[in-house]
Amino acid sequence: MSAPSHRESLGGPQSGSKASRGLDPGGQKTTLPPLRSMSGPLFSPLSACDRLPVGQLSRLGVPVGPGRAIGATGAPGGVELYYLKEVQDSGRPYDLQVVRFSDAGREHYVFSRHAVLHVTEHGHGGVVSLARWGREAAAWRALQEIRFFRDFRLRRAFNRWQRNVRAIVFQRKCWGLQDQLLVAVPPFREALLLFVRVAEEVQQTPPLPLDGFRTFTLPEFMSRLASTNQELLQTLERFSRRRAVLLTAVKQRVHEDLQRLQLHLERANKASAGREQPLHLLAAHRQRLREDSARARGALLKLGRFAALVDRMTLQSLVTAAQRGAAAFLSHAVQRPPQRALFLTELSFSAGGPLVLDPPVTLFQEAVSGALQDAGAAFPQVLSQSRHVVEKLWTYSTIKLWIHRREDVDCDASPGRRMSCCSPPLGDPAAAPGLSALGGRPLLRERLRWLLGRGDEAGLQLQRRCESFSWLPDAQALVLRWTGPALASMEGRPAAAYLELVEALRRWALRVQEVPSSFSAGSRLLEVRCSGLKERLGLQLRRLEEDVLQRLLERIRLLSGGLLADLEEAAERLAADPRGLQQLSAYAALTRASGASLAATQTRLDYVHALQDAVAKAFRQRTGPELALEEKLRAAWTRLVPLVERAEGVVSARRPPVADALDSMFSFLARDLRRRVSEATSGAFLDPSQEAQHMAARLKLVREHVHDLIAKLQRLGSQSHELHGESWETGRSTDL
Repeated sequence: MSAPSHRESLGGPQSGSKASRGLDPGGQKTTLPPLRSMSGPLFSPLSACDRLPVGQLSRLGVPVGPGRAIGATGAPGGVELYYLKEVQDSGRPYDLQVVRFSDAGREHYVFSRHAVLHVTEHGHGGVVSLARWGREAAAWRALQEIRFFRDFRLRRAFNRWQRNVRAIVFQRKCWGLQDQLLVAVPPFREALLLFVRVAEEVQQTPPLPLDGFRTFTLPEFMSRLASTNQELLQTLERFSRRRAVLLTAVKQRVHEDLQRLQLHLERANKASAGREQPLHLLAAHRQRLREDSARARGALLKLGRFAALVDRMTLQSLVTAAQRGAAAFLSHAVQRPPQRALFLTELSFSAGGPLVLDPPVTLFQEAVSGALQDAGAAFPQVLSQSRHVVEKLWTYSTIKLWIHRREDVDCDASPGRRMSCCSPPLGDPAAAPGLSALGGRPLLRERLRWLLGRGDEAGLQLQRRCESFSWLPDAQALVLRWTGPALASMEGRPAAAYLELVEALRRWALRVQEVPSSFSAGSRLLEVRCSGLKERLGLQLRRLEEDVLQRLLERIRLLSGGLLADLEEAAERLAADPRGLQQLSAYAALTRASGASLAATQTRLDYVHALQDAVAKAFRQRTGPELALEEKLRAAWTRLVPLVERAEGVVSARRPPVADALDSMFSFLARDLRRRVSEATSGAFLDPSQEAQHMAARLKLVREHVHDLIAKLQRLGSQSHELHGESWETGRSTDL
């Protein structure tokens, strides 16, 4: 076989012939399903022996002309490649055509001995084997033999045509129906458009407050609810006035149009009698006037229907506004962020001490229940005010939510055509429910019951959360117990008591700080603010802690000042040099008292140091003046101890001679006292013959001398007591 050039791999006699992916070797063009997305590695480069026999290519659906051989590409022994591209025929999108390499384009298929390569604009699109290609071609040919698949395109085209015909018929029926509607009458159409705009203003006015995600306190909610109701009443009053004006204007316009057409028809009849114009023009003009007059009479007959429609639209707009407002309020209350609840209450202490909510949850439930139940209360009020307008125009009875009434009014001048869209089978208007009933039940009763149920659930959750803070009254009790005079009773108690109180205050303060500023239940309806209670209780604990610090500092200052004064005074007196018996006796007593009080002084000093350590441990380090005072105390104590030891040495050294002198003086005074007493109890004092007056004077002198001796003996005893620490027995000398 001759080999064509590489540019004409599919050249020769078959260049430009058509082939397909199907198995149809006898034809020039067949169809196959599109090549699926192929995966797997690209086939390996073909060797010289990889030739594609003509018979195999024919079995794959590539037509090869009779008596013509397809040669290999390039030199003898090369690879034969066939290039196929899709046929540009929208009716047969699956056809492939054998072309030259130069005509293959950017997207084509390459057939070789082993595989089929799909070449796309972005590179190779996949590779399939010849066996798989053959199986798909056989499957596609088998599908073509089935009538359903063969006639699929025709059936699809017919179905599209049938849908188009139905759509056209439906559109024509819609146009015919529109001619029978109220909107076909220009005055009614314009009035309805204006009325819809007026009704939109009512629907856009919420009957319940919707201020973003604002959180209300109970007074704020009641105030906002009152202002919202006032705005709604004003809007409804404007709506009622505009509605009455609109209905009156439509009625006047319809009557004016009918009168104008009747006047024109009369003029046309008169003009016909005078024959001022050609007869055919006058006849056509009269025919147009009759048609316009018939339409005007039809509009006049439809006026009652228009009034009923306006009433329905009015009631439906008001009901929709009420329902949407309540539903929006409920949805707004439920779909709020977790941090933005609807209502706000405070956690506080009751008079008895336990925690309570101020205001309680029940008040919020009553407020919400009343607001939802009264959401549509303003609508019947406004409708009752405008009822007389409707009765005057069309003599309707009362205005209900749904007006049930059957009328047989011609919608057009031609008989048998009635406005069926405006006359549904209705019943007695007296049996229709009112606006506030909505089918015999209150407005949004199910939603209200659901909301109240959520409120009860929120109340239980809040109660459990409040029970978790049951320790807060204990903290409040601690503050009340140690506030005021109770703190002054801690004077003289050990420093550990102060530390224990401070630690207790700080523990409570830490727990109070861990209390959240606010929390809410899972329903996001009620938020409990704890920040006020938290701040007040935390402030009280901090103030009590500061009072404890001030008490400690004041106690330290007083104790340190008194102890320092005592130490300095004792040191100054002990540093003196006693002269004489009296000074030595006083010095000995001072030394003895100072030695005995060293332990007590040490205790006082340790107590002051303990209080200072408590301040440093619990509050702050010592300041400069406090350190200076502590240093003075330490220096005074350090000075006092040696002075006491020195004084004891001085007293021990000087006590023996002074004690001997005291003994001598006491013995002399005791002998003198005994002598004086003996004289007074013997001798002339016992002689009855002595002159009484003279003896009484002498006895008086003796008594004075004895008293003087006794006083001296007592002074000596006191000095001896101060010197030795024990008193002499002088009772016998005082028996006189």
